Amino acid sequence: MLSKNLQHYIWHTVIYTSLIIPIRRLFYSGPWQKSVIHYYQRKYPLSVTKNDVFNVPLLSSVLLAQQTDLMLDTLLEAHCLCGLQIKPNVCDQLSRLFIELNVNFYENPHRNHSIVRGLAEDPLVMALVSYYFKSTPELDSSYFVRTLPEYEHAITRATTFHRDFPDFILLTLMVYLSDVDGERSPHEVIPEPCMLNSWRTMLGDFGWIYASKTTRSTPVSVVAAKGHAALENIQLLHRRAVGKQTRKVMFLNYRLMKSSK
Repeated sequence: MLSKNLQHYIWHTVIYTSLIIPIRRLFYSGPWQKSVIHYYQRKYPLSVTKNDVFNVPLLSSVLLAQQTDLMLDTLLEAHCLCGLQIKPNVCDQLSRLFIELNVNFYENPHRNHSIVRGLAEDPLVMALVSYYFKSTPELDSSYFVRTLPEYEHAITRATTFHRDFPDFILLTLMVYLSDVDGERSPHEVIPEPCMLNSWRTMLGDFGWIYASKTTRSTPVSVVAAKGHAALENIQLLHRRAVGKQTRKVMFLNYRLMKSSK
């Protein structure tokens, strides 16, 4: 009989990593991905037009950005939208919460903290996410992350261009809770107008090859003051630049609804 530790190793390292993950990635991120997305859009339809987004009153939102045609077109075409900003009082409350938690990583703060849940359910945020998905979204997860200083030669998966492959298309709202400049690990993303329904999305951890060899797009470095935010489809090529100072960020991850509540 195999020991429990060996059984665990075989299942998680050999079978799960070598077989199940590639099959899931092939199904959800292959050139037929649009068909998968359309299935869930039909199953959980939600018709959100530009006018619906424009009609969300700014007074009811924690976002300061004025809705424009350019904003919505950029989100749909480039699969990312930078330049958003949350109200200073909300940013201060989130920053104080992060300090009180006193951790480098905290998973799903929206479950226990109303200030995070309020931002996650913000009417303008939900309108933007729904407009992008063309379907009913749900919050998948949330994180507080403190990025510690790194050496210039530090190379990890996070600091090289890569794609993340969730089971379902995922749109992330990234909120800076500290000023982020070139010294504080700025987020970098490569917008791609034709990202979906392509074999390119299956490069996965080899995304850096595509980024360095074949792309003609210039990475967008999200250098911004505390309180600024960006929406991004995490299947875009992206990375965290190596930084020499601490950075604090909150992530809210939205996905297509998978099951009825």
